[in-house]
Amino acid sequence: MALSVNTVYVRLACDVGPTKIKELAYRAGISGARKLAEKNGTTAAGIGLGIYEVSVLDQATGYATFGNGGEHEATHFVKSVATIGGELVFEAQEKKDRAFSTDVAADATYAMTQVVQRGTGTRAQIPGRPTAGKTGTTQNNVDAWFCGFTPQLATAVWVGRPDRKPLVGVLGSQTGVYGGTVPAEIFSAYMTAALEGQPTENF
Repeated sequence: MALSVNTVYVRLACDVGPTKIKELAYRAGISGARKLAEKNGTTAAGIGLGIYEVSVLDQATGYATFGNGGEHEATHFVKSVATIGGELVFEAQEKKDRAFSTDVAADATYAMTQVVQRGTGTRAQIPGRPTAGKTGTTQNNVDAWFCGFTPQLATAVWVGRPDRKPLVGVLGSQTGVYGGTVPAEIFSAYMTAALEGQPTENF
C-alpha cells in the first residue's frame, strides 16, 4: 500500500469477492446512490482500484470510518442551530453503525500511515501529527486524489477538470498531476490549519 502497488488489490478482490467489498464500502459510508456495479449488476474485481465513481464526501466519510475504529457515523452538514440567546432550536441526531472491527480498522490504518511516512503520500504529512491516507490517480492523470485522516478529522481532496481532460501541464507539473503531489499538498495545508490548537492524538 505504501508504494501504491495496486495490482495486489485486484487479486485480493478476487479472493474475497467483489460483492463483499461493495457491501463493506456501503457500510463504511459510500452512498447507496452510488452504483458500485456493472450494467448487468455484477461488481468487478477492479473495485479495489477505484473503478466506480464516488464523491469527495463519500471518500471523506469512508476514511473517517477507519479513523473512528471501524464505526461509521452518518454525515450531516449542520451540527446545531441556536437562537442569539443560546436556545437550541435544532441538533443533528448522531447515528453510528459498526462497519468493520476495530482490529481491521487498526491494521488498515497502520498500512495507510506508511503511505504518508515513507510511501507515495509523504507530501501529506502534518507536522507533529500521526496521519494516515492513500494517494489515487486515474488513467491518463484525469483525476488525482489524496484521502486521509488523523484520529480527529478526515479529509478527501480531489483535483480534476469538469471536462475530464488530463491534468498534464497544469499546477506546476509537466508530466501530470498525481495523488501524491498537489492533492497531498492541499491535504497537508488544510489539515495543518484545521487542527491548529487541537491536541495531538495517536491512532
